Amino acid sequence: MIALTVIERELRVATRQRWAWVGRWLPAALAILMFGGVYLLYPARSSGDFGKVLFHSLGFVMVLVAGVGGMLSTCDCLSREHREGTLGLLFLTELSALDVLAGKILASSLRLLLGLMAVVPVLAISFLAGGTSLRSMAMLVMAILSLLWVSMAAGVFASARYRTAGQSLAGAMLVMLILCVGLPALASINETSWSVKWLTQLCWLAWPLSAYGILVAQGPTPEFFKTLGVVQVVSWGLLLLAGLRLSGSWRVVGDGSGVRFRSFRFWVAGPAARERLKRRLLDDTPYAWRCCLPAGRGRLVWLWVGLSWFIYVLGCLMRPRWFFTPESVLFMTFCTHLVLKVWVALETPRVFISDRFSGAMELLRVSLLSPRELVWGQCKALVLLFGGPVLTTVLVEVALLIMGPWGGQGGAFTRWVLFGCLVVFVADIPVLALFCLAQAMRLRSETHSITLGFAFVMVLPWLLFFGAIGALTSLPNSLSQHQDLTLWVGICLLVDFVLWAWSRARLKQPWGGLSDPASGSSTPAS
Repeated sequence: MIALTVIERELRVATRQRWAWVGRWLPAALAILMFGGVYLLYPARSSGDFGKVLFHSLGFVMVLVAGVGGMLSTCDCLSREHREGTLGLLFLTELSALDVLAGKILASSLRLLLGLMAVVPVLAISFLAGGTSLRSMAMLVMAILSLLWVSMAAGVFASARYRTAGQSLAGAMLVMLILCVGLPALASINETSWSVKWLTQLCWLAWPLSAYGILVAQGPTPEFFKTLGVVQVVSWGLLLLAGLRLSGSWRVVGDGSGVRFRSFRFWVAGPAARERLKRRLLDDTPYAWRCCLPAGRGRLVWLWVGLSWFIYVLGCLMRPRWFFTPESVLFMTFCTHLVLKVWVALETPRVFISDRFSGAMELLRVSLLSPRELVWGQCKALVLLFGGPVLTTVLVEVALLIMGPWGGQGGAFTRWVLFGCLVVFVADIPVLALFCLAQAMRLRSETHSITLGFAFVMVLPWLLFFGAIGALTSLPNSLSQHQDLTLWVGICLLVDFVLWAWSRARLKQPWGGLSDPASGSSTPAS
């Protein structure tokens, strides 16, 4: 098979990376650590209860890793070939689009697949303890592999569509968000408004998490295999679209966006707007002007924030019973915070990584710009892009705190939850930007920088919170809801303070500890 040459090339490149070795033992070590935590913290009445808790705990973690990891491992496999200009060279050989897709998918997902399989022996302890059956274990592995496949298909589809790593990651996240959140939302809207029975069934069968949900809620049922088949159809459909895009992408000239009506893209500023931005920033902080290009990108952020809150206000006016409730306010706040955080993380390392690989950073080293001016230029560009939308979001949520629907049972506590989310949001945004900026000066991949930002700023506080809650459940007096909320806010602020201090210390090093893209070693300026 000709695709084996691509697989061999990708595996040779992967063997030079540190994660190729760490990925062999780290998943198994974390699974063993989780097994020890469940054994010590969970007061099981019998071995069967312990086996059930271990089965569901490890299963949930594996589903989360498969859904997120598959997307992250493949979202830059084709776009990198676009940026480096080697995709056309691949098609000069006897390789077809199918061969390139097969080679990239297998080579990119092999480490993740081996890491998931390393957790299966620890998962088998739940079967030995009597908490589950061998059939349930096999079906859980099938559900995880199905979710991993659709996640990789979403990553490959986005990677074939875009050229930059940030856009590919955002596209893959959008596809997975549509599949994992949009399909259940469409099914719920259909049940309440249209009552089309087949549409509801199709949405739930195509939901990537449906197989895992059926296994947890109902056990082994015939519906499990039906949803596996429908999810496979969705996955192969995404791969077919990626193959069609890839077959002609080597002939695309320009940014490869595929949009021919550029005059209708209002976020691309005209000559007058570009000239005003140049005069405004070039004499003050020249690198801020570089980071703000292309001019007019901030309009997209304003469009999303304004459109989101406009739709919510319109819903409150037309359907106040659905929208003007504490749960709806909290859900809107969560979605807005999540999108803005993801957008900041995607935007921060873009220019630095691009300049390092294009050689522009070497020219900046011999210029009169100091490392502090580079960092300040990137920070000022982020303020220009996100400062207004973030401030608008904070003001709207403060208004909701004052005039929101906080009456009735549970409304007062939901109001405190919204206040805690707002405090964490204000603290997370600058820390996330600074941390991703520090990682961009250290790492060679834009995707790795974004992933570490997500992991440390957005995921680590939740892991510490759940670990603290699990440790405190063994105490005689359990915490109240307000104490749990205070603990979560305190952990988030503590993590933000530590990451802020680390990022500032890293950026104060010569040239921010900037490393060579080829070797990854830190090379301070002479």
